Amino acid sequence: MMLLKSKNEIMSERTRTGYYDQDRDLNNILYAKYAEYVIATITNGLEIPSRGYDVIAGKNKYTDEDARVEVKSTYMIQRLTCLRIGNIKSKKGKCDYIAIVNMSDDDNHQISIIPADVFFKRAQRISDGDEFIWSASMNQTDKIKVNNTDLVREYLIDYK
Repeated sequence: MMLLKSKNEIMSERTRTGYYDQDRDLNNILYAKYAEYVIATITNGLEIPSRGYDVIAGKNKYTDEDARVEVKSTYMIQRLTCLRIGNIKSKKGKCDYIAIVNMSDDDNHQISIIPADVFFKRAQRISDGDEFIWSASMNQTDKIKVNNTDLVREYLIDYK
C-alpha cells in the first residue's frame, strides 16, 4: 500500500485542477510527515496514516495511551499575521486529539495537543468549518482570533 501519492500523481492532479505549485506541494508533504514523526516520537506512538488520525499514542504524559492523534502542521505565516491548519472538518469523531505542530519559527517549534472534543467545541473555524486560524504572535502584538489563540496556548506542551 502506497502511503503518499507520487510526485507525478500530485503534479498531474494539480495541473488538472488548475492548481500548480510544485515546491509548495513538496514542502507540505515534507513538513506534514516530519510533524507526524515528531508527534509519534513524543507520544511514544506509531505513525498509522488513516482517514481521521495519523498516530496511535503509546504511554506518555500528553495523551491517553492508545489515543488516536490527528496531526496538523503549519510552517508559513499567512498575511504576516496568522497561522492556519486545514482539512479538519472530516476529523470530527475520528480522532481523540488534534496535535498542532507550528514550524514557522525554525528555532522554536510550538506543539499543542488538544483533546478533539475540546477542539471541536471551542475552535472558531472558517471555510465551512474546514480551517482553523490563530495569531502568529500569540496575541502579543495583535488581537487576531483571540479565542483560537487562547485554545492553542492553553494546550501548548513543553516537549524539550
